[in-house]
Amino acid sequence: MLPDGDALDIVMALSQLPERPAVIMLTAKDAKEDMIDGLNSGADDYLGKPFEPQEFIARVRAVLRRPRLLVPSILSFGNVELRVGTNEVTVADNKALLRRREALILEALLMRRDRVVAREVLVQAVYSFDDEIESNTLEAQVSRLRKKLAELGGNVEIRSMRGIGYILRTAHT
Repeated sequence: MLPDGDALDIVMALSQLPERPAVIMLTAKDAKEDMIDGLNSGADDYLGKPFEPQEFIARVRAVLRRPRLLVPSILSFGNVELRVGTNEVTVADNKALLRRREALILEALLMRRDRVVAREVLVQAVYSFDDEIESNTLEAQVSRLRKKLAELGGNVEIRSMRGIGYILRTAHT
């Protein structure tokens, strides 16, 4: 029921991409047959309108908990390589284990390298909904991560963009 195409065709096309995005269909078509067609076309979940916002948020979280189809097992930039899910980082042939949240910060930055990552995006990637964090907690963890990458000989830097977030760039020597 999209103005410029059929959603099932779009979802089928998206499911064929090498970096397949997660898809939750939100639709007024709530018959069982429609839901089956949507899921069979490649959607990760299907939610008929009207729906409760809390249910939608719970479904998004459930889809995000599933094994990541979009994230390769190793993310790299410059001489930094992160083994996703293991907290193991290799920098200039030096291996080290990061703290869980440091690895999550690095993962989020590596996935968006050379682009500004809003502070709120990092907070959502690193902390769960129930975590109460102090205003400087993220900054302290980014600072520790910067120090570790530098000590290991990293040729990348995490730059603060005041009032916006952070960016992972190649370090200028």
